Amino acid sequence: MVRKAIEKHRERIENISWDYSHKIGDLIAGLALRHRSIVLEDLEKLKDNAKRGRRFNKRLTLWFYRRVQFCVEYEARERGLLVARVNVAS
Repeated sequence: MVRKAIEKHRERIENISWDYSHKIGDLIAGLALRHRSIVLEDLEKLKDNAKRGRRFNKRLTLWFYRRVQFCVEYEARERGLLVARVNVAS
């Protein structure tokens, strides 16, 4: 039953997710204009730090973080900002 509901609303959820990610990216890039750069964490190691109990929740969390990071990088490059990545502190 849950799967049917998810499939029914999948496209809407996806559109809302992209819209939210773009808005976050635009906001962060706008705030970073003053400093002319953005520093992001390298999310490759984030999966090791995820505290979610279920595998699906881990994948969903990583997917959204990476989507937001993609949108932040895109918006920053549109504005000519420097984007740098740093390793996650252990």
